[in-house]
Amino acid sequence: MIAFHGSSQISQVYYGDMPINEIYHFNQRIYARMCTITIIPTPSDATVTFTATGYTQSGNSITVPFGTTVQYSVSKSGYTTISNSILVNNDITFPVSLMNQLTFTINPTPSNATVTLIATGFTQVGNSILVDAGTTVSYSVSKTGYVTQSSSIVINSNQTISVSLALQTHTITINPSPADATVTFSTGTVSGNSCTVNYGTQLTYTVSKSSYATQSNTITVTSTQTINVTLAYTPYSPNQVLFESGTPGTYTFSPLVAGTYNIILVGGGGGGSATSYTVAGGFLATGFTSASGGGSGGYTNTNVQISAGSYSVVVGNHGNGAAKYSASQTSGDRTATSGAGTASSVGSFASANGGGSSNSSPDGGTAGSGGSGVTQNGNSGTHVHNTSNSASASGGASVYGGYGAGGGGSATHSSYSTGSGTSRTYHHTCNASASNGGNGYVKITFISY
Repeated sequence: MIAFHGSSQISQVYYGDMPINEIYHFNQRIYARMCTITIIPTPSDATVTFTATGYTQSGNSITVPFGTTVQYSVSKSGYTTISNSILVNNDITFPVSLMNQLTFTINPTPSNATVTLIATGFTQVGNSILVDAGTTVSYSVSKTGYVTQSSSIVINSNQTISVSLALQTHTITINPSPADATVTFSTGTVSGNSCTVNYGTQLTYTVSKSSYATQSNTITVTSTQTINVTLAYTPYSPNQVLFESGTPGTYTFSPLVAGTYNIILVGGGGGGSATSYTVAGGFLATGFTSASGGGSGGYTNTNVQISAGSYSVVVGNHGNGAAKYSASQTSGDRTATSGAGTASSVGSFASANGGGSSNSSPDGGTAGSGGSGVTQNGNSGTHVHNTSNSASASGGASVYGGYGAGGGGSATHSSYSTGSGTSRTYHHTCNASASNGGNGYVKITFISY
C-alpha cells in the first residue's frame, strides 16, 4: 500500500515503511523525493556555493529532487577552491577542507626590473602570485640594457627566489678611412678596431693617422653598431711654407689638398742705364753724361683658395743694365737701352709685373714704368779748360726682402789739356756703368684647410 504524508504538497511517499524516490505515470515523472545536501567547510567561514537550476540554497545547504545533479564550490581567499558536482539520491552532509594556496615571489636585481608571472587561472600581484600547490608558474625578469631571464617552476611550497640580471654587452666597430688609421678606445674589451662594453657605457673612440686630422667622439652605447669615420687629409700645418724662390725660372707647384694659401709675388726689377760720350773736335769738344734707373718689380700679397692639382709658378727675371761711353763719337746711336724685368705668377691666381726698362740718351732717359727710377742729366758744353761732369741715378726701391729693385746707372766725363800754345792738346775721358735689376720672388704658404 502507498501512503502519502503531508497536507498541501507531497513531501514523502512510502511503500510500507520504505520511502519511494520517484513515481512515473506513462513515462512522465509525477513525483520525486526531495533530498538535502549540506556541506561543512573548513575553514568554517569559507563560501559554499550550490548551483541547481530552479533551486536556491539556504546557508550551506540546498534541497533538490531525487536524481538532480548539483554543482558546488567551496572557496576562500588564500585557499585553493574546491569545485565538483554530485548526483543527489539521498540526504547527505559532508565536510570540505580547503588547502592554503602557495605564494611564489621573485626578488629581482636591479630592483626595478619587470617581473612577469604566468599561471593559468591565477593573477599576479606585484612581484608575487598566489597559486595552488603543484601549479606550474612561468616567469620572466627583464629590464632595458640587461639580459632577460625566463624559466618555469612547479610550486609546492611558499617560495621566494632571487633573479639577478646581467648587463647586456654591445660591440662598437670603427670602420676608418684610410683603412690603416689607428683606432683607440677609452674602455672595454678591445679587439682590433672593435670594442665590447656594457649597455649604457660612455665610450670615447679616437681615429688618427699621420698627415690626417684626428677625430674623436664620445657615445653612450645602447646597441651593437659599426661607425664609419673618414679622416680629412691634412698634410700641411698652418703657416707652412710650401714654395719659396728668388731664382728666375718656371716651376711646378702641386698642392696635395684644397685650402687657403698665401701668395707673395715680386716681379723682376728693370735694369739701369748710363751713357757718356764726347763729340770729338780737337780744341773744341762737347761732352755729355746721362743716367737713368730701372723700375721696381710689382708686388702682390694675397690669400687665395687653391684646389689640389699642379700649377705653373714663374719667378720673374731681372732686366739687364745697359751702358755706352765713348771719348770720341761724332755720329751713331748714343742711347743705352736696358732690359725690363719679367712678371712673377702662380697659375692664374696671382701675378706681379716686372719693372720697366730705363733708356738713357743725350736729353735724358725715361724711368721704367714698373717703379720709381731716377733720371739725371749731366752737364754738357764746350770744354776749353780742364773740366769734368757726371750723372748718376738709382733704380726703383725693392718692395719685399731686397727682391725686384730697379738697377741704377752712373756716367762721368772729364777733359784736360797738355802742352801750351799752338801745341796744346786736349784729352777726353768717358766712362759709364749700369746695374741689372733685382730678381723676382715667389713664396707660397699654407694657411688653412
